[in-house]
Amino acid sequence: MNIRKLFFVTLLFFSYNAHSQLQVTLNSNKINVCNNETVNFTAAATSDGVTPVTDVSFIWNFGDGSQEETGLDIINRTHEFNDGGGYFVRVKVSKGADYDYATIKIQSSLTPNFNGTFADKTEPICPGEQINLIGKVSPVTWKYELTETNIENTPQEVSDTKTYISQFDFKEFDKADVITDAADISSIGINIEHSNLSNIKIELTCPHDLHTIILKNFGGEDKYLGEPIDNESSTEYGVGYDYSWTNSAVGTINSATTIGTTLTSGEYEPDEDFSGLIGCSLNGIWTLNITDNQANDNGYIFSTDLKFNSALNPPIWEFTNTYNTGQWDGSDISGTLNGAASAKPFPEGNNEYIFEVQDNFSCKQDTSLLVNVEKASFTADTIEGDFPLLVNFNNTTSWATTFSWDFDYDSNTSDLENPSFTYETDTIYDVILVAGNDFGCTDTFTTKITVTIPASNFINPPNVFTPNNDGNNDIFFVNTDAIEKLEGWIYTRWGAKVCEWLSVEDAIKGWDGTLNNNGGREASPGVYIYYIKAVGFDKRDYEIKGAFHLFR
Repeated sequence: MNIRKLFFVTLLFFSYNAHSQLQVTLNSNKINVCNNETVNFTAAATSDGVTPVTDVSFIWNFGDGSQEETGLDIINRTHEFNDGGGYFVRVKVSKGADYDYATIKIQSSLTPNFNGTFADKTEPICPGEQINLIGKVSPVTWKYELTETNIENTPQEVSDTKTYISQFDFKEFDKADVITDAADISSIGINIEHSNLSNIKIELTCPHDLHTIILKNFGGEDKYLGEPIDNESSTEYGVGYDYSWTNSAVGTINSATTIGTTLTSGEYEPDEDFSGLIGCSLNGIWTLNITDNQANDNGYIFSTDLKFNSALNPPIWEFTNTYNTGQWDGSDISGTLNGAASAKPFPEGNNEYIFEVQDNFSCKQDTSLLVNVEKASFTADTIEGDFPLLVNFNNTTSWATTFSWDFDYDSNTSDLENPSFTYETDTIYDVILVAGNDFGCTDTFTTKITVTIPASNFINPPNVFTPNNDGNNDIFFVNTDAIEKLEGWIYTRWGAKVCEWLSVEDAIKGWDGTLNNNGGREASPGVYIYYIKAVGFDKRDYEIKGAFHLFR
C-alpha cells in the first residue's frame, strides 16, 4: 500500500468510523452465474470484525434496479439476475446513526453473437430432403462505464415549485477511497436554459450527506442561461448551454458580466471551493440540487455530469465469456462436428433446430432456426360430377421441378405441371402426383375424383313443329341427355314413315321436316306420329308414343 492509500485509510477511519463502529461483510455462494440462476447472499454486521451486532437493519441493492429493505437482523437474501452483464451488489447496514456498507461484484453470463448460424436451404423443402446446418458463435465483451453523465430523456423543469435533483450512484471505487484534495474533483457540469440566472441556487452533496458545497448561490446579473423561451405559460423549452465548475476557472457565475442577454457557456469557479468535499467517500450517491426562488422565471435541465480526477478511476471492469463448439438438436439430425450437422426432416411444417453452446460459467446459451417441410400437394377444380367429367389439376408443391401424374384411368399419365383430364365412365378414381426436385427427393399426394352417372329424364318431345327456316323450331328434337341407346320413327297419320333414328347420334341431329330426313322434299303440314324406344345410362328403359302438328 502506498503512502497516499495509507492516508486515505486513516482519513476514512476518521471521517467515516468516527460516527460508526459497525463493520459489514458480504459474501455470495457464487460470483459467476447464469441468467435467472438463484444467488445466495449473506451479510454479517460486527463491531470489530468479530463481535456480532444485533438489532441492525439491512438495505440491499442488487445493481439491476431492484432494492429491498429487510427487517432487523435478516442477513440472508436470494436474487436472480435476468440479463447478462456485471452487477454491483451492495448492502447497507445501519443501527441508529451508525452505518456501514459492503459491495460484491456478480458476473452474469453474456448472450453470445450467433451471427453466421444458418441452414443452407431457407425455402420449403421436400420431406426427407437433406439440409446442412452451420452453427457459429462469437463472444461479446461487457464493460462497466462510469456513470459520470446523466442525460434527461425529456428536459426537466426547474422553477419555484420544482426543484431539480440529479443523482450519481458510484459503486466501483474502493471503500477506502475518499476525497483528499480539491483537485480530486475534475469538473461538475450542467446543460441548462433558464430565464434568469439570479433566481437559481446549485448545490452538490456527497454520499451520506457528509458535506454540501454551493456551486452557485442565488444572485448575479438578471440574465439568461442558454436560450430560454421567456414565457412562463409556455411548456416549450429552449436551447441549453454547457456550464461547468472546475478548479482552474477564475470567477464565479454570479460575478460574471454577461455580454448581451445570455451568460457565455464555459468553465466557472464554484462559490464554495471543492475542498469542502474533503473526507467524502467516492462511492455512494452524490446529489446535485438546483433550486429556483422566483415564480416569474423558470428553466429546463438537459443533462448533468460529475467527473473525478482520472487518476482516481478504478481499474476497468470487463469480462468476456468463452464457448465450446456447440451442439445441434432437432428431428432426424446427425451428430455435430465443429458446429456443423445435417438433417433429413420428415414432419410437415416448421421443424425447429436448436444450436446450443456452453460457456466458461457452465451456462448454456442457444439460438434456433426453422426449416419448413412441405409435402407434395395439388388441387382440382372439381372432385365430383357426372360423366363425361373434365377435371383441371393445379400443382401446389412449391419445391417441385418434376411431375408424374397417374389419372387412374386406362393407364393415362402426364408429366405436365398443371394437366387436365376427362373421365368418361362412372367410378371413384385415385389421382396420384409424384412430385420431385433437383436433389432427387420425391413425395406423393393422392386425391379422389368421383364420377357419377347422370340421371336420365326422357320427356315427351314438343307437340308443335314449324320447319319454315325462320331459325325458330326448325328442327324436331327429342331429349337425349343421359341416354345411352335410342331408336325412333316418325309417321304420317296414315302410317307412312318420314324419319327414322337408329342411334343417339341420329336423334341428336333431329328431323328437318323433309321426307326421309334427307333435306329434299318437304313433308306436308299436318299431324305426325312418333314412336321412340330408349335406354338411359342409368339402365332405365323408355318407350314413348305421341303426336305433333307440323305447320309451315
